[in-house]
Amino acid sequence: MMRRNRKTRGFTLVEVLLVIAILGVLAGVFVVTMSGRFGKSRNDAARLLIEAVIVPKLGEYNVDIGNYPTEEEGGLSALITAPTFDDESKAGKWAGPYINRKQLKDPWGTELSYEVVEEEQGDTTRQVIHVWSHGKNKADDSGEGDDIKSWDDEDDGA
Repeated sequence: MMRRNRKTRGFTLVEVLLVIAILGVLAGVFVVTMSGRFGKSRNDAARLLIEAVIVPKLGEYNVDIGNYPTEEEGGLSALITAPTFDDESKAGKWAGPYINRKQLKDPWGTELSYEVVEEEQGDTTRQVIHVWSHGKNKADDSGEGDDIKSWDDEDDGA
């Protein structure tokens, strides 16, 4: 009689399960590591948008018009479309659009917030602009919580 020498080919069930378990652990580590990175990237993008785009453009508007956009002028929207000015001499000075509409939203798709704050320094009062993103929670914390803001708390006297 002839014996057949059967060589088994392929993987055993234990080997397959071991490989799947290892891949699962690696995928879990990757997801945990990258989720923190994506959150930090969005925070960095919001900070860059505020500090490198919005604040300088508000400065340009201030130089052109003589004041920062007021609520009556439309707030940050005054950087996109010419507001209706009470003082007609300002209408000819508007040199916008200063930014595009997409730049008014943070990386989470929420509109940026803006206010002009009057600060007293000795005998003088100066205007300081505050621009902030509501951050990941998308809740208006008025510059607190996870908000990404354009000012330091020391700047407020707080």
